[in-house]
Amino acid sequence: MEIQGKIIAVQPVKSGVSKSSGNEWKSLEFVVGMEGNKPQSLCLQLMNQNIDRYAVEVGMTVHVKFDCAARQWEERWFNTLTAWEVTVIKGKEA
Repeated sequence: MEIQGKIIAVQPVKSGVSKSSGNEWKSLEFVVGMEGNKPQSLCLQLMNQNIDRYAVEVGMTVHVKFDCAARQWEERWFNTLTAWEVTVIKGKEA
């Protein structure tokens, strides 16, 4: 899937160790606001090496390609939107 919009928030990097594989991981969540008749926003995540590859900052206008995945935990379902490519259309505004 793909979206385009302005980054309105960037959260601190989280890290940990996978319970299933024992591998270390890190993730960074960022929120992209999209304009239109009904403005909306999406919270996406960058994982591991993509955090350094795509240095996202509040105020940038970006085009994001991402995957969606759903998982169940304790009778509830959650969606994860994982960005795998971020193209900067316009750098952050001063």
